Amino acid sequence: MVNVFALEPENLPKTPRLPLPGPEVGTVPLVQLEDGSVRFAGTRVSFDSIVYLHKQGRTTEQINASFDLVSIEDIEKAIAYYESERFAVNEYLEASERIGEAWRELSEARNRSHEWKAHLEQSRVLRKQPV
Repeated sequence: MVNVFALEPENLPKTPRLPLPGPEVGTVPLVQLEDGSVRFAGTRVSFDSIVYLHKQGRTTEQINASFDLVSIEDIEKAIAYYESERFAVNEYLEASERIGEAWRELSEARNRSHEWKAHLEQSRVLRKQPV
């Protein structure tokens, strides 16, 4: 049974740190955030999204049409990085999927929980009371 009052899911896996490429490989403007997610610098576009579309067979132009904040050149660099570090990136993607699944399970358990709903309602009532 999931503890619906937990701040985060139990046994939450850690996202592996990716060996992000340096200038010798061709700079890909990727940054790995504190939570482990990898994004294109200066955007909220995730590296994961680009890789998943690439794995589905989308062209760089099609990917760029979905994520126009990232240039075609940067998408090509990101795909080249994925191809050169496939094992590490796939390990990262699998961990990210497990983390997402753990959060989905917690959210679904909360949605089904009468105790959680009562807790939320009590919190709403307390916030409306004057101090």
